[in-house]
Amino acid sequence: MRSQGIDYHFYADDSQVALAFSPDILVDQIDAFERVESCADSVRTWMFQNKLKLNDDKTVFMLVGNKPQVNKVVFDSVVIGDSYISASANCTQTWVLGLTVTCP
Repeated sequence: MRSQGIDYHFYADDSQVALAFSPDILVDQIDAFERVESCADSVRTWMFQNKLKLNDDKTVFMLVGNKPQVNKVVFDSVVIGDSYISASANCTQTWVLGLTVTCP
């Protein structure tokens, strides 16, 4: 995953992936979303091979940035398995590197 420019954190019952990209350049947006979806497929395959399951219904997708930058992003969902996961507009709590981030 790191070779794809994706940072990740795996915990006992939680996985997080993060990727930075420029919202000003459409090609960067497309590349970023394709890499996230490819990464999710790789994680799903690894989990399946190790008798684990990725819970699509617990998957959260967030765009983090200031409002003008986030508004430039043309994609509003990612495909994880057979599910389209929409960007969370009002998450209540998310764990990021051990810190709780509360979204408005």
